Amino acid sequence: MFAGCEFLMGQDDSMVIVLPGLLPQGADNYTVSASPSEIRIKAGFNEIARFPYSNDRVFHLLTTRSQVGIVEYPPKEAFPNCITAVAYVETRH
Repeated sequence: MFAGCEFLMGQDDSMVIVLPGLLPQGADNYTVSASPSEIRIKAGFNEIARFPYSNDRVFHLLTTRSQVGIVEYPPKEAFPNCITAVAYVETRH
């Protein structure tokens, strides 16, 4: 569903994940599962994305959080001015 994502970094090590599209509606929850080399995203129990990435700082920040904000940003639309979803975070070493 997603071939990748971007990470917006803010002050005080704040971070949100920007997805190039919309998450499936109706899921009870969303989960971002990260290892040092891969990101997986689930809507409920269904895996909706898996892609490689390499960013030590992002991985470190994800290991310090239980949740992360997500901004859904479909191509050709205006960038949203708010977090549009929240996902639980799992990290695998």
